[in-house]
Amino acid sequence: MPDADLALLDPDTVSPAMLFLTSTDAPSRVVMGAGAGAFSVVHVLETAGVWLPKAERTAEGLARRFTEIAALSGAAPLGSAFDQTAKVLALARAAGPDRAAAAQQPHSSQVTTST
Repeated sequence: MPDADLALLDPDTVSPAMLFLTSTDAPSRVVMGAGAGAFSVVHVLETAGVWLPKAERTAEGLARRFTEIAALSGAAPLGSAFDQTAKVLALARAAGPDRAAAAQQPHSSQVTTST
């Protein structure tokens, strides 16, 4: 990085954001980006999500469905971790009780019988 750019990234150009966010007048649940005297607010969104049957809950299954999982249509900020939990439970319920229950069952190759 050129020395001129490094000079622009002096810690003093970030300090106002830190001081503001730790002040009594600061908003809650805000992440700021700061550098070289420029300031922004960072918004974190979670995509709508995709429920996967148990057989697809693998790294390979995620890779196959990643474009769908990462789609920003329906993305929204979450107010809390509980909102995220409610969302994933709703996705599982929307899969239908039979489908969701079947996805939790072991595969036929994993079923053992006693004799």
